[in-house]
Amino acid sequence: MVPAIPDVREESLALAQSALVGVFLAEAWREPRAAGGELVAAAPQQLDSLAGAWRAVIASTAAREMSELGLGELTSDRASIEPLIDWLAADPARRGAAHEAVFGLIISKDCPPYETEFCHWNDPTYRSSQMADVGGFYRAFGLQPRRERPERQDHVSLEIEFVAFLQQKLALAIESGEAEHVSVCREALAAFVRDHAAWWMPTFAGCVKRRITRLRSTPEGAAVADLLSALDGVADLLRAWVAIVRQDCGVEPVREIIAPNVPNWSAEQEGDDCGSCEGLPACAAADSPAP
Repeated sequence: MVPAIPDVREESLALAQSALVGVFLAEAWREPRAAGGELVAAAPQQLDSLAGAWRAVIASTAAREMSELGLGELTSDRASIEPLIDWLAADPARRGAAHEAVFGLIISKDCPPYETEFCHWNDPTYRSSQMADVGGFYRAFGLQPRRERPERQDHVSLEIEFVAFLQQKLALAIESGEAEHVSVCREALAAFVRDHAAWWMPTFAGCVKRRITRLRSTPEGAAVADLLSALDGVADLLRAWVAIVRQDCGVEPVREIIAPNVPNWSAEQEGDDCGSCEGLPACAAADSPAP
């Protein structure tokens, strides 16, 4: 049965609004310095649309049963968009100091922002396979690494941004009525959320919150206390956003208990060939295929 036009528009709009939230969530987890060392600030006018986007996302889930939550996920009523706005609107130098306090200068053992650092096994072949699968998703949609803000492909910011990219692709495909493209985008989005987002991001966010709790009583944390509070709220927003996206994709809730598992050789990976992907919503445009 062909869905009614209002339903198509409603789904497309909900996807676009969720993608917008995802784009800024991705930005929140990035190191505020680019590869050349310059500080990167969010444009204030871009933040104006965030509150409305989150309200629309919440409204789109109002009639949905949210009792089936995965481990670490939150319902949308327990998260706010304001901490994300506060974090991104803050002075980038202070944001950089708060980011460094939470994540350190090498891979954090408390809250590593990398998917493969939550794998149960330290076997480098297994972890390389997981990383290759992430990169395969990016390449399948014509996305290429760029060097302005280099990062490993399994970094939480890149994975969030890729989910947002697929949501935007799906929204455009739905509006255009191209059934084949809709099917491709739906399948890719569900597969990526299942295999590379939902299983670890809520736990990562919980680890960030615990790290922030410990930092509050230190001189280092006291200097950026307001920003730590904002990042704590961003972590809750990520937990709620992942829950919504996962349910939208029809992916089963994840209840496996996991924890950071950073091997000693992880620090040596910092120079791996990786980076932000051109073509993702918050990045420079690339020649990625249209939906």
